[in-house]
Amino acid sequence: MMCHDVSWCVMVCHADLSALSTVYHTREVDGKRQFGRLFTSGEWFTRWHLGLSGEPGNHEMTGWHNAPTFFTAHASLALLMERSLQSIDPRVAAHYWDYTIDGEMYSQANGGDWSSTFYLSDDWFGPVSTNETPSAYDAVGTIHGRFAGIEV
Repeated sequence: MMCHDVSWCVMVCHADLSALSTVYHTREVDGKRQFGRLFTSGEWFTRWHLGLSGEPGNHEMTGWHNAPTFFTAHASLALLMERSLQSIDPRVAAHYWDYTIDGEMYSQANGGDWSSTFYLSDDWFGPVSTNETPSAYDAVGTIHGRFAGIEV
């Protein structure tokens, strides 16, 4: 079943999003202490994905996006993320999101308004202000919902 059935998604994905929120709100050392050696923090994932080594203080670029290792590197990243999520809640799994379906649904040809997707509600990833749709009550790029307060 696809995640366009909101009631199914809410039931299945709540634990996953709660675990993901914990990954991004918990520092590496605290997470390893609380959840064990398979925990990896959101800070580490962000640094790694942006091309930094993932080690604090080491700013060596890895070049994941501009190399033949693109697909295998991201598969490895997904595996690390799933293990981290499962260190928090063993019931969860990393889900595949076929963003091309949403990309078509919310494309410019269909109005281009991504803000109407339930993915950007407070219960999911939270609404985001962008340069195209600034909010009167916050700065561009402010995140709301369960992921509010995450520093990148």
